[in-house]
Amino acid sequence: MSDKKKKLIYFILVLSLAVAFLVLYLLDNKPSVKSQDDAVTMLYKSIKPTIESDFQKAATQKEPEGEVISHYEKVQIIDWNANELDSLQILSPRKDFSLIRHKESDWSLRSERMNKKIPKSNNAIFKVENVFNHLITNDYFTKNYSDLAKYFEYPACTVIAFFKDGTQSKLTFIRIVTEMKEQNGKAKMETWVRVNEETVVYKATYNVLARFLVKEQEFLKIY
Repeated sequence: MSDKKKKLIYFILVLSLAVAFLVLYLLDNKPSVKSQDDAVTMLYKSIKPTIESDFQKAATQKEPEGEVISHYEKVQIIDWNANELDSLQILSPRKDFSLIRHKESDWSLRSERMNKKIPKSNNAIFKVENVFNHLITNDYFTKNYSDLAKYFEYPACTVIAFFKDGTQSKLTFIRIVTEMKEQNGKAKMETWVRVNEETVVYKATYNVLARFLVKEQEFLKIY
């Protein structure tokens, strides 16, 4: 075997070892999901949640105390009149678009990529309209904004309603990991929403948040 071939084989072996060590280093130092991570943090980490002792401790940690509303009834969070609405702006880590209301059952979608009319029989816009006067708390208590303020710095979604009289109202949603299931590695999460700059936040369902996180194309379908 010539010296040239020997040097080439030696170089390949050294390079392979270097790549292997680099992979091991990255695996050992990858960011891991912590207890109480919000959904945006998990999105930025872009990894499968790792079971850690923090999650095992989460069940025994005391939750921030909430302000009791009622033990017998839930509270309607907003009551928006669709007839007085001019538009909705929907902001999330992956999208930014507006829903423009021209008249009853007549909407259009506007974003950097498109400006199109929404079909009147569209199911996605129907679900959004349904939130206006059917958004109620998912539990019988609220929490002080200060308890969850750090999570609202990076919301999962923000919805700003602009009304014809020049006023506006804002919903800010967050998602928080509360528990990790060791059996399947899935995270149990809670959805919370804040109205404008109120000092309390309300527990909501992911079903409500999901209505604003759908792909823009969903508003163009006829069904």
